[in-house]
Amino acid sequence: MNNSDIESILLANWYFINCIKNNDEKCKETAKRYLTMKINKALVERGKTQTTKAYSFLNYFRVKGLQ
Repeated sequence: MNNSDIESILLANWYFINCIKNNDEKCKETAKRYLTMKINKALVERGKTQTTKAYSFLNYFRVKGLQ
């Protein structure tokens, strides 16, 4: 997760909090869906990156064992 992802999540969270404070139901629901989407996207990308690194690491040892 890079800084722009974090800033985007924080901005979406700030907007969601403002919608709650203003008691705007339509705004709140839209902001909630957007915030959830941003967080899920960041988690999925983070999971893919970690899986790729782990796979590369394990693949390295598999190749070394064959030599």
